[in-house]
Amino acid sequence: MADEKQDLRQIQAAHAELYDSEAEKFDDISLHEDTAGKLRQFLLERFSFDGKTVLEAGAGAGRITDYYVDRAKRVVVTDAYGSMVGLLKQKYAGEEKVTAALCDHRQLISRFPEPFDVFISAFSFNYAFDPSVGDYDAFLNRILPPAKQHIIIECCGFYEEFDYLPPESVRYVHALEKRFRKTVIGTEFVFSSPEQAVAAAKVLFSPIAERVRQEGRAVIPEMIYVYYD
Repeated sequence: MADEKQDLRQIQAAHAELYDSEAEKFDDISLHEDTAGKLRQFLLERFSFDGKTVLEAGAGAGRITDYYVDRAKRVVVTDAYGSMVGLLKQKYAGEEKVTAALCDHRQLISRFPEPFDVFISAFSFNYAFDPSVGDYDAFLNRILPPAKQHIIIECCGFYEEFDYLPPESVRYVHALEKRFRKTVIGTEFVFSSPEQAVAAAKVLFSPIAERVRQEGRAVIPEMIYVYYD
């Protein structure tokens, strides 16, 4: 398994190129994730967004934002890539309560010092971490914005827990587990053909692409971990 793991910085660089230059392509692939709506159901049943102020970091094209935006009082969505922020501004152009801002995770506290009711980040807060960080626990405490409720969502495996994930990603997850409770949601990416599944795997997380190809299935299993206080 170790030789199948890709270097964390390689993965981050590949994703950064995708987010920066092909935002629409990323948005299209993300629509195939959790088509059964398990994550949406869990978030809305477990947490209250009614009348709340929400800061969402790494919002991408707003897929998670759509779950709660109608319930919230005020929403600030951020992303580190201008192309993604452009999609967010276009998507919520008619929503006065929604503000989209270009912001790196490491700048969240300085840019938005006031405590929000809810801080949420889905499949993106890990981008603040890399091997140069050193003490992941201290770094998490330093960059995590103040909020009454924190919700951090990550993919923590495909076929098994932590399979194919770089060691540094596992370090990040362990830092989350020291601070938060968690719920595991087993879900799937569902594509129209095995070929589409392989192509998406190469884009999203290339270490699993060969296994997806060998299985010849249009479905890629995924383990979503929701961390919260």
